[in-house]
Amino acid sequence: MLALVKARRAHGGERIRVGGVAAFTHAAVENLLVKVQASVDEFGLTAGLPIYKLRDIRTPGGERSLEVLPPHDRAETVVGYPPALLLGGTVHGFAKLEKSLPSLDLLIVDEASQMRAAELAMVLPMLGQGGRLVLAGDDLQLPPVVQGGVSGTG
Repeated sequence: MLALVKARRAHGGERIRVGGVAAFTHAAVENLLVKVQASVDEFGLTAGLPIYKLRDIRTPGGERSLEVLPPHDRAETVVGYPPALLLGGTVHGFAKLEKSLPSLDLLIVDEASQMRAAELAMVLPMLGQGGRLVLAGDDLQLPPVVQGGVSGTG
C-alpha cells in the first residue's frame, strides 16, 4: 500500500485518498497497522499518512503506537486529511461504521484465507467506485477460524 501511495504521488496519478486494512481479528489488524506505521518513514510519507484504528485498541503494540478514529466526528476527521489516510479495522468494525466513513480507494484484506465469504462480503461495500481490492493470505493456512453449518439446512 505504501509503495502504491508513494508511486501515485510521484507520478501525479490519481491519489489514494482513503485506504483500508481489514482482517477478521483485532490482533491481526493492529499488528499490520503497527508494521505499516513503522515503514512509513522508509517510504517518505511521514507527514502525509495518518493511520487510525476503528473502534478500540486491544494489543500492547497497538496501545503504544496507534490512535483510535474519534467516534464523535469520524466523517469530519477523515475528510480533513487531503493527502491520504489509512483506516484499519475488523470486517465487523467496517460494517458497523459503513455509513459514517467515506468509501475506500484501496482495501487490503489480510488473512483473507481465514475468512468465510459472508465475512468478506461485510467489508466490500466500503469500496468506492473504481476502488481496488487486495486479498492477502496464505493458501496453506488452516481454514477459517470460525466454522459452522448454514442454518436451516439438514
